[in-house]
Amino acid sequence: MPYPRTESEKVAVREQFSSAAETLANGWSISAGSSVLGGSLNLSAQKEHQLLNFFNAGGSIRLRITPNDSDATFRRMFFMGVDTNFKMQLGVLGSTGGSILELRNGSGNNYYVANQTLTIGAVNEIVLVWDPNTAKLTSYINGSSAVVDTSAGSAGWGGYDTTYGTIKIGSIAGGSSVTDMDTDLFEMYSRLLTAEEVADLYEATTFPEIDDSKATLALPLRTQYDNGSAQVTDHEGTFSGTITVGDGTTSSTYPTQLAPKGMDFDGVNDYLEASGPVVAATGAFTVSALVRADDFSVTRGICGQYYDTIGERLDIGLNSTNAFLQIGGTVLNYAYGDNIQAGHIFHIVTGRDSSNNTYLYIDGVLRASGTNATNVDQQAMMIGRYTQAAVNTLWKGAIYTFRVFSEPLSATQAKELYNRDRRLLNF
Repeated sequence: MPYPRTESEKVAVREQFSSAAETLANGWSISAGSSVLGGSLNLSAQKEHQLLNFFNAGGSIRLRITPNDSDATFRRMFFMGVDTNFKMQLGVLGSTGGSILELRNGSGNNYYVANQTLTIGAVNEIVLVWDPNTAKLTSYINGSSAVVDTSAGSAGWGGYDTTYGTIKIGSIAGGSSVTDMDTDLFEMYSRLLTAEEVADLYEATTFPEIDDSKATLALPLRTQYDNGSAQVTDHEGTFSGTITVGDGTTSSTYPTQLAPKGMDFDGVNDYLEASGPVVAATGAFTVSALVRADDFSVTRGICGQYYDTIGERLDIGLNSTNAFLQIGGTVLNYAYGDNIQAGHIFHIVTGRDSSNNTYLYIDGVLRASGTNATNVDQQAMMIGRYTQAAVNTLWKGAIYTFRVFSEPLSATQAKELYNRDRRLLNF
């Protein structure tokens, strides 16, 4: 079933205005003038800590409005605040559509500004994201055009509203206020929206859910590889072959030992082998995995498909400088820097589409792209193993989820898999 990227995420306050006085979830209520359209709306918090959390822990606000005042006066239209040191205010100049979007996060000259140009007499969707950890205020208009401020400065507004503990939309005290503005939507998120999510929300993007039933191969490797006797009963995906668990001396048929964490690979002789080819010789494919890398001072393989035609080998893995996708002699590299560290868990999605465009995502973000039309050798797939002849360097760490799809994944789907997998286990 198609769904928006943010469907399952927590929203502290959400209201698509349809009446002038309502009670909302999480201890909020609305009071308004005689008309929501063109009127004034106040959202009063019974739980004032939700506002303080926005300033201290960060969050996002989405506001859809139509400002109609067209004179040469800066008119205030939005305010929220805890006290004089933690507050935010938005206003617009009707003659140009220029705005002042300003947030104060502490005493003194601790103001951040991320102004946008609005269209007077038309619907404008404004999203602002405040990240206190990096002291960054970001604003978007109609799903794009990010404006960022990371340098605190002096106040831009000559006066602020002082109705603390509320969110006010429409009639704002402290100076000139809008007299004619339609309000359609307000949302406050208790997390930071990404640029991709902002675009999805504005465009009402939906996408097909990617689950394990649509995978060619989907292994839940939340087990401890210790040659124990407890058995896992689920084996998902449409793969019809056999998964063999090998440690160099013994082997058994997957599924195997059950334990609460991922399957551990010792980097010496632990691996899984999926009989027959999993990735087709030509065309689209995607590999997705949630892994922990304990060592990558040498090349370590997450998976590979190669037996006798090295010019058609497929390898996905990690070395001392790059995460990589290799098909034949062409390598797509991502120099990861501090984004991947020993002992840390990361998520990788990589593959190619039907036009032979390749891509590599780390933690839901596109890090590298290219082209590669090389055929893939039609042999068994090794999981936790690098296939290059005379190397066979095996994965050292853990693999929590491993999926292979016979289709390309969009940026939205790659992000969704990352969000889903990172919530899978309590690490």
